[in-house]
Amino acid sequence: MIHGAAELGLYPTIKHFAFNDQENHCGDGGIDKSVSTWVGEQAAREIHLRPFELCMHAPDVEETYYVLDDAGNYVQQTRTQRTAQGIMTSFNRIGATWTGGCYPLIQQLVRDEWGFDGFIITDSANAQSPAFDEGQMIRAGADAFLKSNANTYVFDATNAAEYHYAREAAHHLLYTTANSRAMNGAVPGSVYKPGMQPLDRIRLIVSLVSGGGIGLVALTGWRNHLKRKKEREEA
Repeated sequence: MIHGAAELGLYPTIKHFAFNDQENHCGDGGIDKSVSTWVGEQAAREIHLRPFELCMHAPDVEETYYVLDDAGNYVQQTRTQRTAQGIMTSFNRIGATWTGGCYPLIQQLVRDEWGFDGFIITDSANAQSPAFDEGQMIRAGADAFLKSNANTYVFDATNAAEYHYAREAAHHLLYTTANSRAMNGAVPGSVYKPGMQPLDRIRLIVSLVSGGGIGLVALTGWRNHLKRKKEREEA
């Protein structure tokens, strides 16, 4: 599945990494604040981590990109890219440590041993559990904290270590994005322009016109219905 997606420039976040043995009371809210999963290293490597490791060994995919040649022309080239470029960590703890902030699991195993250079995000961490710590996550080698409510993490740019980890996290995200279909059509010299793009304006106009037309048809139909109803009552 991840190989087929990667061939089209899409990188799924394989989940939930790791030891996500239960969904009830797994630690995403309520009184349960991240269940502890205890496992030995042999069982972990041979059973629980094996599916994720197999993803790391999936065949590479080919991606195309453009370069400028000596004559100033854009030339299409290809390169190979790892299939596995996204991971989502789980709610639970491995032993007493939250998997999303587990340095031996993320940095030492995934990045150093498996050679993973992609993007790692946590599972939804809206529960405000003390087990889910953004600072611990970024120091463990993960990159993004999945959260839709108030953020409790304050980045300290004056802290050399924290600044380093933040740069690494940004690098992983940008690297994965730059080697995905999100960059389709981008060429050397492209300039990012924030805000609504011309194509988005066209889509918005088409949607508004279409929506207005549908609304007009519905209004006309309702008006005719009321008119016929009144005529029948008078008859």
